[in-house]
Amino acid sequence: MFLYMYKNKILGIKDMDICKLYPQYNNKEDRRQHNVPVEVDRRSNIDRRKQSSVSNTSFERRIDVKLRNDILQVRDVFQSFQSSDNSNNNTSYSFKNDLESGAENTIPYVRRLKGVNDAVEHHDYLKATGTTLLMLMNVKEDWRDLLKIFKTPNIPRDFQIPFSFTRGTPFEKINILKKYDKTVADTNMGGKILEKLGKRGYQWLLTNPNSKSPLFAFKADGTLTAKIATRTFMRIPILSFVFLSLLEMPSILKSENKAKQIIKSAVTVSSIVTGAAIAGAIGAYLGPLGSLTGIGIGSYYAGKFAKKINSNI
Repeated sequence: MFLYMYKNKILGIKDMDICKLYPQYNNKEDRRQHNVPVEVDRRSNIDRRKQSSVSNTSFERRIDVKLRNDILQVRDVFQSFQSSDNSNNNTSYSFKNDLESGAENTIPYVRRLKGVNDAVEHHDYLKATGTTLLMLMNVKEDWRDLLKIFKTPNIPRDFQIPFSFTRGTPFEKINILKKYDKTVADTNMGGKILEKLGKRGYQWLLTNPNSKSPLFAFKADGTLTAKIATRTFMRIPILSFVFLSLLEMPSILKSENKAKQIIKSAVTVSSIVTGAAIAGAIGAYLGPLGSLTGIGIGSYYAGKFAKKINSNI
């Protein structure tokens, strides 16, 4: 100590603090002001608090919110890709099923059996019985339509033989039914509509000259719309429309809201009959196979359309 004081006196240094010669031992100053390494991490200020306290600070909350938003954004991106893939898969699967169902409806027997099965599933047994009767009535005529696919047509493709409800059935010999067995094209309203669409007249052709019961085929003159409409109207027998409407009576009688059910039944019958007639009329320009294909696909999609409309009524 005396040597240190003597040395200071000789060097002319006054009031010198010996601690300044060893700054690493200076505890008065903040370590953050020096660029010296520290071996012990002493937390200060906000770091010294408990973890539970730290997580409740606004600073940490801001970090947590930002991190959460980033995670949610990434999740939404992946979910959008996943939902898009699922949607595409469901769409392709639904479209494939529609094509298969439409193709099955091309066969008359399958189409009629589906109608019976649908009525049974809805516990409408009276309708199922009527649909079964209609199927049995048309076994012979449906088989004849299937055979036409493999035969050369005896009439031009742009000619149409009017459809009949009784032709080829056991009811063909009942005169009162035969009297009213006409198509929409034969009615006054149907004729007026066709004239409005541009129909100017008919060309006719005898298809069975050697038969006792003459069967004529017709071709409308006029606009393309009039020709397709005429062919469509000739594919809707009035008695078929009446019979299908009668099959809806049990559903109407059992319904609590009868007016609403009448509308639904009218939509169902008119959609299926009209859809099958329009698609079949267009397909008939390709021959018998086109006609059956049009009837099958048209009735299937018309049925789906009717269900969609009825679900919103």
